[in-house]
Amino acid sequence: MKFSQFTQDYHHTQTEISRLMRIKVLWLIKNNHANDSFIYQLSIINYQL
Repeated sequence: MKFSQFTQDYHHTQTEISRLMRIKVLWLIKNNHANDSFIYQLSIINYQL
């Protein structure tokens, strides 16, 4: 496996994870299961990805 291929796959995985997290956060907000601190923590995680 070429290194560039590896980094590309890794980046894609990270992008996919953050996308899924955003969807989950939106779902939680929509269903009123999320409190403010929880949303705040997830948004921090999201920016770190």
